Amino acid sequence: DFHHRGFARLGAKVTYREDGTTILELEKPRLQGNFIYLDLPSHTGTENLMMGAALADGETIIENASVEPEVIDFAAFLTKMGAQIDGVGTHTMTIRGVRALHAVGHRPIPDRLVIGALMCAVGIAGGEITIHEVNPTHMRLVLAKLEQMGLKFDIDTNGESVTVKRDINKRINPINITTHPYPGFPTDIQPAMAALATVSNGTSYIRERIFENRYDFVEGLVALGSDIIISQNDVCIVKGVEQLHANSIRAPSIRAGAALLIASLAAEGETTISNIYQIDRGHECIEDQLTQLGADVRRVKTEA
Repeated sequence: DFHHRGFARLGAKVTYREDGTTILELEKPRLQGNFIYLDLPSHTGTENLMMGAALADGETIIENASVEPEVIDFAAFLTKMGAQIDGVGTHTMTIRGVRALHAVGHRPIPDRLVIGALMCAVGIAGGEITIHEVNPTHMRLVLAKLEQMGLKFDIDTNGESVTVKRDINKRINPINITTHPYPGFPTDIQPAMAALATVSNGTSYIRERIFENRYDFVEGLVALGSDIIISQNDVCIVKGVEQLHANSIRAPSIRAGAALLIASLAAEGETTISNIYQIDRGHECIEDQLTQLGADVRRVKTEA
C-alpha cells in the first residue's frame, strides 16, 4: 500500500497485525523528509503524504504525484495554513516541513464526482436540470463522453453552471471508456456511466485501469435486468436493454451504490437499496437532490 510505504519512507514504523489492522508509530518526535515515488498518481495517497510531509523535518519530494483538481485545491488549503509546497499541479512536488500550521478559512472546489453522478441520473431518466457551482474545465472528458451518449449541455462559464438535457424519446448511445488518472476519465464516475449504458441502444465497453475492485456494481445492475459480463481480459461489456426492472439490491461501495441508485431511476417498479451508508460516504443527501428533480426516492429506517 503506497500510503504505508510512503509513511515508512518518512520514518514511520509500520506494523501489520493478524487481525488486519495496521499500526503506524513514530520512533522520532517528527516525521523525516525523504524522496517518495508513487507507483500510481493516487490523489488520496498524494494528499495523505502531503499532510505528513508538511510537518516533517526537512524536505520531501513526491514523484509521480497526482495532478487531480482536488489535490491542487488541497495544496492551496495547506499553503494557506503555512505549508511550503512547490510543484503543485505537476507530477513532482517538493514540500519543506514547517514547525506548525495555523487555522484558516477555505472553501473546497465543487465535487465533480457528485456532479457527474447527477448528470448520469439525468441521462438515464431524461429531462433537463441546471447544476450550479460547476467547474467545466475539471469535467471536460466526462462532458465529452456524455455528449457522445446523446446528452446536450449549455455551459455558463461566467456563472459556473451547466444545464444538462436528455430527450426521453431517444435511446442513449453506447460508449467506450477507459479510466486513467486525471486528466483521463475518472474511475469514480465510471460506475455511473456503466449504469447509464445499461439502457443504451448498443454495446458499451468499459476498461478499468486504476481501481481493481471497481466492477463491484455489476451484480446489482444484473439484478435490475442489465446485460453485463466481465470478459477474460477484464473488460466490462454492457449490452443495452430497453427496460430495467425493480429488485432488492445492496450498495457494496460508494460509487457502486450511486450507480445502482441511478439505474433504479430507469427500473420499472420499486427498488430497495440496502447498506446506503456506502452511498452517504460520497453523496450526502442524494435522495433530497433527486427528489427535487422529480424522482420518487425515500430513505426509510429498517430494524437492526
